[in-house]
Amino acid sequence: LQANGEPDISVRKAFEKVGWHPSTALQNITEWLGFDFCFGESPDETSLFTGLVLDDGGLVGSSYFVTDQRGLATLVECIAEGIEPKIQLGAMVNNISWNNECVCANVTSN
Repeated sequence: LQANGEPDISVRKAFEKVGWHPSTALQNITEWLGFDFCFGESPDETSLFTGLVLDDGGLVGSSYFVTDQRGLATLVECIAEGIEPKIQLGAMVNNISWNNECVCANVTSN
């Protein structure tokens, strides 16, 4: 429950409450461009309260679309710089554990 006592719902449910029920190809692509493309998830998978960036109770007007000419990979590489050991592609994940400090994966290399 949120501070105001309301339960969390999906963005899809919120869309339905305001009368948005896409049923045509044009409506579906409009929703995809306006939501899925910008947020990286569908309205069905996104929490209304925690899935959207909020500012004083409303959606932030700024766009968070990455426009860096070097591409999104540059951002990912920068974030991953401090990860040790490095990410192991093609490894079999045996176990995943986590706590407030980290996420640890026990892997077997191929």
